[in-house]
Amino acid sequence: MQDTTQTSEWIMLLMAVYALGASAGELLRPGSWAAMLDDFAKARATSFLTGMVLIAMGGAIYLVTPPWGSGDWVDILIKVTGGGMVVEGFAVLAVAETFMTFSRRIIGNGGRGWAAISLVMGAVLAAVAIYRIA
Repeated sequence: MQDTTQTSEWIMLLMAVYALGASAGELLRPGSWAAMLDDFAKARATSFLTGMVLIAMGGAIYLVTPPWGSGDWVDILIKVTGGGMVVEGFAVLAVAETFMTFSRRIIGNGGRGWAAISLVMGAVLAAVAIYRIA
C-alpha cells in the first residue's frame, strides 16, 4: 500500500507556488491574463493541449490523494480540486469558446483584483502546507 502521508500538503504547496507565480505575473504586467485568454481563444491547438494537461494532472491529483473518508479537510480540498481540474479539462476540450467567454466575463477588467485574491490565497495555501509539512 502506498504511503500517502503529506501527499495533499505537497500538492497544496505546489498549487500555492502556481497561484503566487501567476498572480505576481499579472501584478507585474497588468493585462497579461486578459491577453492570455485572447491568445488562448484564437489557438485551438493550445486549448486542446490545455484540456489534455488539465485532465491528466487533475486525474493524477485525484488518484494520489487519500480516500474520501479520510476526514482531513486538506485531503478533501485537494481531491475536489483534482476532480474540478478534470471537469475543467473536459470543458476546455468540449466547448473551448464558451469556456473562454465565461472566463473573460469573470476576469473582465479586474485582472489586478483577481491577481490580489490569488496572491492572498496562494500565501494562505503555502502557509497551511508548510505548517503541516514541518
